Amino acid sequence: MRRLETFGALRLTDEAGAGLPGQRRRLALLALLAVAGPRGLSRDKLQAYLWPEGDAEGARHALEQAIYGLRRQLGEELFTGANPLTLNPAVLASDTTELEAALDRGDHVSVVRLYRGPFLDGFFVGEAPEFERWAESCRAHFAQRYVASLEALARRDEQAGAHGPALEWRRRLVAVDPYAPGPTVALMRALAAVGDSAGAIHRARVYESLIRKDFDAEPDPAVVALAGELRRTVPAHPGVGDLPLGPRLAGPLVGRFEPAGATSIPAPARRWFRWLGAALTLGALAAIAVTAGRMRRLRADGRLEANRVAVVPFRIVGPDSSLAYLSDGMVDLLAARLTGEGGPEAANSRATLAAWGTENPAAGRASAQRLGRALGAELVLEGQLASLKGSRVSLAGALRAVADGQVRARAGAEGPADSLEAVIDRFTAGLLAAAAGEREDRMAILAAVPLRAIRAYLSGRTAYRRGRYDLAVGEYGRALQLDSTFALAALELAAAAGLRFKLRPVDQAVADRGWWTEADTAWTRGIEIAWQQRDRLSAADRVYLHALRGIRFPQSTPLAEHLRAWDQVLHVTPDRADAWYRLGALLLYLGSSVEVADARGRATAAFERALALDSAFLAPLVGLVDAATFARDTAAAGRLVARYLTHDSTGDDAFYVRWRLATLTRDLQGQTRLRRAFAGLGTATLARIQWISQMDGLALDDAELAVATLLARAGSPLERTRALGLARWLALNRGRPRAARTLEDSITDIGGARYWNPLFAVVYALYWDADSSAAAAAAREVERDAGKGLRPADRFVLAQWQLRQGDRRAAGRAARAIRTTVARDSVRFGQLLSRAELLEAIAGSANAGSVPPALIERLDSVARLGCCEAPHFVNLILARLRERQQDLDGALRAVRRAQSFFPPEYLSTALREEGRLAALAGDTVAAVKAYRRFLALRAAPEPTARAETERIREAVAVMER
Repeated sequence: MRRLETFGALRLTDEAGAGLPGQRRRLALLALLAVAGPRGLSRDKLQAYLWPEGDAEGARHALEQAIYGLRRQLGEELFTGANPLTLNPAVLASDTTELEAALDRGDHVSVVRLYRGPFLDGFFVGEAPEFERWAESCRAHFAQRYVASLEALARRDEQAGAHGPALEWRRRLVAVDPYAPGPTVALMRALAAVGDSAGAIHRARVYESLIRKDFDAEPDPAVVALAGELRRTVPAHPGVGDLPLGPRLAGPLVGRFEPAGATSIPAPARRWFRWLGAALTLGALAAIAVTAGRMRRLRADGRLEANRVAVVPFRIVGPDSSLAYLSDGMVDLLAARLTGEGGPEAANSRATLAAWGTENPAAGRASAQRLGRALGAELVLEGQLASLKGSRVSLAGALRAVADGQVRARAGAEGPADSLEAVIDRFTAGLLAAAAGEREDRMAILAAVPLRAIRAYLSGRTAYRRGRYDLAVGEYGRALQLDSTFALAALELAAAAGLRFKLRPVDQAVADRGWWTEADTAWTRGIEIAWQQRDRLSAADRVYLHALRGIRFPQSTPLAEHLRAWDQVLHVTPDRADAWYRLGALLLYLGSSVEVADARGRATAAFERALALDSAFLAPLVGLVDAATFARDTAAAGRLVARYLTHDSTGDDAFYVRWRLATLTRDLQGQTRLRRAFAGLGTATLARIQWISQMDGLALDDAELAVATLLARAGSPLERTRALGLARWLALNRGRPRAARTLEDSITDIGGARYWNPLFAVVYALYWDADSSAAAAAAREVERDAGKGLRPADRFVLAQWQLRQGDRRAAGRAARAIRTTVARDSVRFGQLLSRAELLEAIAGSANAGSVPPALIERLDSVARLGCCEAPHFVNLILARLRERQQDLDGALRAVRRAQSFFPPEYLSTALREEGRLAALAGDTVAAVKAYRRFLALRAAPEPTARAETERIREAVAVMER
C-alpha cells in the first residue's frame, strides 16, 4: 500500500518504501486530509489553506486539478466523499492516522516508534500562510503527545523497577528539549538509579554549558543541587572495571590511523568513558544471545543491500583501559548516527555485535567482510579510537566495500576527551560527506556544521543529482533551518532552485529580474545567505557563487560574460560535474544567440564530461537527449532515454525524456498516452515542453496543451500571470494576434503596472505581428503620462512607434534624453547607451540616410553579448541595417542569433526573416528549412495572418520544385 509519512519530513512512498514524486501543494493536500482523518475537510477550507490569494473560481479549479492529479497517481479510489473530502485508508496509509490510533488505545510504544521527528519538518508551501499556521499548530500538538508518551513509558518502567529501559526514555525526553530543567533532573535520577552517578554529573555539566552558552543565564538550581548531591556519593574508582568485554577488532586497519604521542587519559575523562562504556556494553550484551543464531541465517542468499553499512567494533589504542569499553560501544554510537538520511544506513547494532561474536577478530579484513555479508551490508566501517596528549582523543575510520574490499571513504576527528560525543559527530559528518563524494576543500567547512544539518544537506545533494529539484530545495532549506549560517547549503539551495523554479533551462543570472523571478524566493534566499557567509566557503566555491549569482548582480549578466564565468569555474575546479552541466546547458540552448561555434557539439562534450565525473548525475543525460533530438538522431536519443530510465523512471524528467523520444520518432500512440499525464506534471516541466516545442518545431499541439494546463491550475495571481505570459508568446508565434491581445488584457487585470507594461503591445506590433490597434491605444496611454516623466525603456519604445507614424524627430529627442540619463546611471550604462544608439540607427535608416558602419559594428558587438544587455529585438533591427548595407551574411547571422532567447520572443519573425534573407542570398536549402519551421508554428493562424502564411507556403513549394 502507498504511504504518506509526515513525521521528520513529508514523503510519499510506494509499497516497497521507495519515495514517490509529488508536487508540493498536492503533498500538502494529502497532509491536511491525513490529519483530518474520517471527518475530512470541506473544499472551502482546503482552498483557504492552499490557495488563499487567488479568486474563488481559480482556487476551486486549482483544487480540482490537484485532486485529479493525485487520483491519476495514486488511484481513482483515493478520496471518499465529495464535500467534505476524506482520504481512503484502504488506498493510502498514513503515519499520522496510525499515531492517532495508537494514542486512542494508549499504545505509547507505537507513538514513539511512529514519531520520527517534528511534523512536516522542513516542508513549506509558498504563499499559503494559513497552511503554515496549521502546520505549526499540528507540529506543537504532535510534539506534546510524543513527549507525553515518552513520559508515560519512563514512569511505567520506573515503577516496575526496569531502570535500564526507563533511562532510554529519559534520554529521548532530554533530546526533545535539552534546555528544560525537569527532563534533565529526571535523566540524572535515572542515570543514578542504574549506578551511573558519574554520567548524571556529566549530564548536569552539559546542561549548564548549554544554558550559559546559548542563553547567557545561570542553570536551574534543581539541576545544580542534584549534581552536588551526586558528587558526594561518587567513589574515586567506579566499580565497572570487571564488566565482561565483547570481542574487539584486531589486526591492521586500512591507512595510517596510528596517532602520534599516545598517552593515558586523566581520571575525570576515564570516569566519563567508564559510565558510557558500561551503559553501551550492557545494552549490547543483553541482545547477543537472542539474535546470534538468527543473524547467522540473515543473508543466506548472499544479497548485499545498497548503502547499508555494518559497523565493526573499533580498535582501541592507548594504555588507558577506560577506552576499552568503547570497542563495542562505538557500534552503538555510530549506528545511532548513521540513519540512512543523506548517507549510509547502519545495520542494527545488536545484530552486528551478535554476528561479530561468531567471527575471529584476528582475521582482520576477511572477518569484517564476512560480517558485512552476514548482515547483507554493502559496506563495513572499521576504525580506531586513541588517546592523545593533552587529554584529547582521536577517532579515525574507513568505509570498505564488502564485495571487493576497496576503501570508499575515510574520515578522522579529534577533540577533548570529555567531549567524545562531539568528536563522534564530527567524525560521522566527515564520513557521510566523504561517502557522498564531497570535495576535499569542503571537508573542513562541514566539520563546523551540526550533524543533523549535514544529513539534510547531503539528502539535498542526492535529490539534486537525481533531478528531484523540489525535494533538493526542501532538504537544503531544512539544513538552513538547522544552521542559518550554513553557507554550503545556501549555495546548493540557489543551484537547485535555479533549476526548480525557472521557466527556462538556464541560470538565474541569464534572465531579466522582472516578475519572472519574484516568486523565486528559494533562489534569492540561497544567494543572499551564501553571499553573506561567503567567507565560510572555499575559494573554489566562491568562484562558483560568483558565476551562479552573476557578476553584475543585481543587474542581469550578459550571456557571453556568463559563459566566461563558468569557464572560470571549470578552470578552478575542472572536476565539478554540475559546472560542466551548467556550461553545457547554456551552450546547447542559448549558444547560438552569441554565435558560439559548434555550440551543440561543445554542449554535448560538456554533458559527457559531467557524466564521466558523476555517472549518477541525471541532468546531463537530459541535456544529451535534447542535443540528440535537436540533431534528429533517433538512434542516439533512444539509447540515451533508455539509459536515463535505468536510473529514474518516475520523475518529471523521466516523463520529459520519454516525451522527447516519442515526438522525435512520431510515436503517435505514445504521445497520446503521455498527453493524458500532463495534468500531473510540475510547472517547470510543462513550461519546458511548451518552449522546446516551439524552438524545435515538434509537437506544437503539446505546447498548446502544456500552456492550457498551466492556465487551468494556476492558483495565485502570480502563477496565473506567468501562465498568461507563456500563452501570449505562444499565440504570437502561432499567428494569433487577437488571442494574444485578450491574454494581455488578462495580465493587466491581474497584475496591473507591477507585472505588465502596456508598451509591450507596441514592441510586439513593431516586431512580431501583434495587434496594431492595441499598440496604438497603448502608445496613446503612455503619451498621456509623458508629462510625469518616462523611464528610458518606455521612452525608447514610444519613440520607435512615433517614428513608425512619421514623427522623424521623435527618435532624436528620445536618444538625447536617454544619453542624459546615461550620465547619471553608471550601473546601467551599457544598456542605456545601446538603446540611445539603436534609436539613432533606426532614425538614420528611416530617414533614408546612411547609418555609420562604426555604429552598426558597435550595436552588433552589443548584440553578440546575448541576453540581456540589449532588447531581444536588437538582432531584428541589425538584420535590417545589414541588409541595407548589402551584407546578407551579416543579416542572416543576426536573425539566427534572434532565435535562441527565452522566452521564444520574436521567434516566428526571425524564422520568416531568415527564410527571406536566405532566399535572397541564394541559399535555397536554408530558406526552405527556416520557412518550414515558420509554417509549423503557423499551422492554424488567425484570419489576419493567413495571407502571409499562404504566401510563404507557395514560396516554399516553388523553391522545392
